[in-house]
Amino acid sequence: MSNQNYDFLILGQGLAGSLLGWNLEQQKQSYLIIDLPNRNSASGVSAGIVNPLIGRSFNLPWNFSVLNAEARSLYQELSSKFASNFLHDKKILRVLNSPKQQEQINQKLQIKEYQEYIGEQIGCYQSLNFKHQAFWTNKSYWIDITGLVESLRNFFIAQKRLLELNFDYQQLEISIDKISYQNLNFKKVIFAEGYRAINNPFADFLEFRPAKGEILDLKIPDLNLDFILNFGHFLLPLGSDCYRLGATYGWSDWEEELLLNQEHPLLVALEELTKLPYEIIRQKLGVRPIVAGQKPVIGQHPSYPDLYFLNGLGSKGALLAPYSAKQLINHLLSQEVINPEISTARFYQNI
Repeated sequence: MSNQNYDFLILGQGLAGSLLGWNLEQQKQSYLIIDLPNRNSASGVSAGIVNPLIGRSFNLPWNFSVLNAEARSLYQELSSKFASNFLHDKKILRVLNSPKQQEQINQKLQIKEYQEYIGEQIGCYQSLNFKHQAFWTNKSYWIDITGLVESLRNFFIAQKRLLELNFDYQQLEISIDKISYQNLNFKKVIFAEGYRAINNPFADFLEFRPAKGEILDLKIPDLNLDFILNFGHFLLPLGSDCYRLGATYGWSDWEEELLLNQEHPLLVALEELTKLPYEIIRQKLGVRPIVAGQKPVIGQHPSYPDLYFLNGLGSKGALLAPYSAKQLINHLLSQEVINPEISTARFYQNI
């Protein structure tokens, strides 16, 4: 078979790799994606919730106004392109866990930039058991990441832009004028393989700290929620009495699921919240690609100038991925400077 030439190779077709491919497609670039489906990828199990008030102190996410505008614009574009609604506006009802948090949210109400996101406070909702007050979070939404990635995968396959195979890093040959993999030649390679980058010998300078997370899909016929409930965990309505309950955090045994019994931490939390009967539909496990600093990592390899990375989206991929993908593509095609807070250079500039 004769050699095939492309401008870009993208390794990985989770949310990050998918949006990189989409950006290159819009810029009419020549690219190929190599990806073998992985049931434990973060994109495969992510709830895709975008919450403007995060953590125990209800802070705005890093660079939120910029990231949010970029995310909403791109997801609306993709929803139109594929005639599917990937973006779902849903309020979040956030249950406070202590009087201290009540004080914190009252303090946030005095800060102008937070006021548009903090809604009415309530003491109870139907049969749910709240130990403390709850408040409505405005301008939150969730992205159907599984549906979006699947739609883009089908698009890439139709365009002959995707190869489903297991990538062997040892077969990547780097020379002055090209990078070769088997019979394929590329000008640049972008690694976007999520947590599997821990096996990438070219990513050894990055400080990966992957975190395992589990979700449960449930059927709860009498709950009747039309909003996202955040009670230390999240409960996301999917329609037809189905809900997604998540998520756990674990720092070891990345591909080993917890025993699914009444002692599972998600079920313990659910049964403290409500006594309504439920049916477990499925259990899913994914591994969040987290790097030191808990911000994305985007940019160039310190020693191989034609190797690039987009990774480290963690648990906020739905919010971070559109901006991150655009940052990298604009850098590659127009030499725009990558935001130094998320550049790969932060891991090697002091070496």
